[in-house]
Amino acid sequence: MHKFHNMVNKHKNIKECPITILDQYNDMSLADVYNKFIKVFSSRGNIRMLADTMHRNMLIQEITSWLIANKHIFYRPAIIGSK
Repeated sequence: MHKFHNMVNKHKNIKECPITILDQYNDMSLADVYNKFIKVFSSRGNIRMLADTMHRNMLIQEITSWLIANKHIFYRPAIIGSK
């Protein structure tokens, strides 16, 4: 995730961030992060070619499939009775 974050920053000419940038995701819902990413990634604001759209759609399908297959990694069991 950190590498992906910095790849996006590099593409946007933004400086790389330390790994602590991922701390912002600790208390976020994976579903909310995913939905926001898909919304932004799917935007058609500056897509110049049909091939770009097709490539983005394929990546979205791959990301979605990976998340579904690996959802157990993101599961946080509830802690009962701790104070």
